[in-house]
Amino acid sequence: MEKKDIISLEPTQSQLDRALAKVHRVREENNGSNVMNEYSKMGGNRTVGAFLLEEVLYDKCIEADLDVEDVSKSGNRHYDLKLGQYKIDAKAKYTTYHQVYPDFNAGIYEYEVTKEATHYAFGRIHYDKNVKEENLNRYKKVFLVGQISKEKFLKEAKVVRKGEKDPFGDGRGCDTMDEDCRVIQIKSLSPFKKFKNSENYWEELM
Repeated sequence: MEKKDIISLEPTQSQLDRALAKVHRVREENNGSNVMNEYSKMGGNRTVGAFLLEEVLYDKCIEADLDVEDVSKSGNRHYDLKLGQYKIDAKAKYTTYHQVYPDFNAGIYEYEVTKEATHYAFGRIHYDKNVKEENLNRYKKVFLVGQISKEKFLKEAKVVRKGEKDPFGDGRGCDTMDEDCRVIQIKSLSPFKKFKNSENYWEELM
């Protein structure tokens, strides 16, 4: 995929409100923490950005009249959206960059490999780190960077161990991993440009 395939969207107040409501629910369930206790050994740290990506993806699917279900509302911790038979795990990463490029990375933590997702949907959250309030002045844009089947991702992604340099690292190779990860370049993903109502849509990504 190319840079032109990356979709840049400004999040809405409704999407942010729904994301904040999910964060509030998770913290209530876990005694004030945003870590899901059942999956604490798998990390499970949920941020506003992660939930915001879910809401943006959900709305894009609704706009395209796709048969989508937000399963994260029920506390599902393996994947976030269900599109027909496909189970989509949305993966968000924060960035202060105003643009996202195909040689940047997309990745998951090694402990996430056991989750029951069939596909990964990657996004970047462009935020202003100087704004501390959880509002739209902080969350500037959501980049929908690409998608890939879990099967294909596990075949093509590179394993990077904790403490090693990310071979891509947003094009610079300078990020040091804080956990074991699997990473791939955004250009190896399939683009989101065809949000369409087709029963073969996700199957084409396998």
